[in-house]
Amino acid sequence: SQVSPPFSTTAAAAAPLQWFEDRGGFADPSNLPAFVNYCTIIFQEYGFRIPFWATFNEPSCFCLCGHIMGLWSPGQRGRVGKAGKILGNMLKAHVQVYRNLKQMPYGDVAQIGIVHQHIRFVPHCNALAGIIVRPVCHWMTYWFAAQQMFEFFTTGRFKWVTPFGQTVVDYSMPEAVGAMDWWGINYYSRPAINSWFQLVGLDDSEPVTGMGMPLVPSDLHYHLMDIHKRLRVPIIVSETGVSDERHVLRAQCINTYYNEVLRAISDGADVRGVYYWTLMDNIEWHHGFHQHFGLYEWRPAGANGNGGISRPTDGSQLRLRQGSKTLVELHHAWPETRQELIPFARQRFVSPETRVQILPDAEIGMPGVPEEQQQQLKREVEQADQQRGVGVQEPLLGSGGGRISDAV
Repeated sequence: SQVSPPFSTTAAAAAPLQWFEDRGGFADPSNLPAFVNYCTIIFQEYGFRIPFWATFNEPSCFCLCGHIMGLWSPGQRGRVGKAGKILGNMLKAHVQVYRNLKQMPYGDVAQIGIVHQHIRFVPHCNALAGIIVRPVCHWMTYWFAAQQMFEFFTTGRFKWVTPFGQTVVDYSMPEAVGAMDWWGINYYSRPAINSWFQLVGLDDSEPVTGMGMPLVPSDLHYHLMDIHKRLRVPIIVSETGVSDERHVLRAQCINTYYNEVLRAISDGADVRGVYYWTLMDNIEWHHGFHQHFGLYEWRPAGANGNGGISRPTDGSQLRLRQGSKTLVELHHAWPETRQELIPFARQRFVSPETRVQILPDAEIGMPGVPEEQQQQLKREVEQADQQRGVGVQEPLLGSGGGRISDAV
């Protein structure tokens, strides 16, 4: 199987160093040269080793969660204007980094892009509640800033307004046009907000995940095609997955979300790869260890539920969760090159009926996996459940000889 090339992100929703934040961070445009210099030094050391580079991971989330919602550092709330200024400066920094690195040794072959979380909020409420819910959905979608970023990279203009109609940022940077080699999309959900201001699905076909957001495969296709039409650059699905504590949605997420990637490819989107989030459980920002995105289960040190203190999970104890093997099967079944994948995708989506069909949970199949293999996998899962009384558990490391590459 092909091995994914090294991929580096210079700033992932956090300042590179505390002293940078102490100087005002990205809110102060005079700090941008320091960030550009930081990226230059990193590229000097690793540019010949790493072909794919992202300047920022989810810059709008950094602004929204840190300065409007107060969920992430620095924990500020309601600073809508400041959030826009920070995002505008981060985009300027991206362009400067992109142009600088392209002039350096190995810059001509480096693939440099930016990663954005694509999400939109829709109302699902009565008319009275809609008076408030609809504006909330509009501004939540606006603050994630997909449209502003699209405009910036296609026209060079960045504009940010507040809910009170005040324009706090409005500038043009012509050199921003085309300042990317690829676009990264992080996609998880399309939340609906109901009359009680709760995040819900539109119906029973959109089950709510551990993050409190519904599982909505179709919107992944929507965003992939939107990116393709607007930017016309290669696309990498840099994150997608599900937090699933009960281990009942993971296989459904993998099946349906990857199916939408195939559908987008068949419709012409230049999708070059998919990264599943994530290999094993992680610290999920303000949620801590309480979310369960991992294909493999991992527990931090702490109470073990029996009145004692447990050690953190080590490599020999990592266990493949129920539903995770679906991803292994897909990776084995799909073609390994893009040249082979395009006709593979088009063959799967040969009619409008196939394109819009969403199967019930119990009937969801694995895209591209022969029926015989699916039935064999189902038997293996059922047998493992009966033997252990839990989800599928396979050793990743240790005496079993399992490898990380077997899972991803």
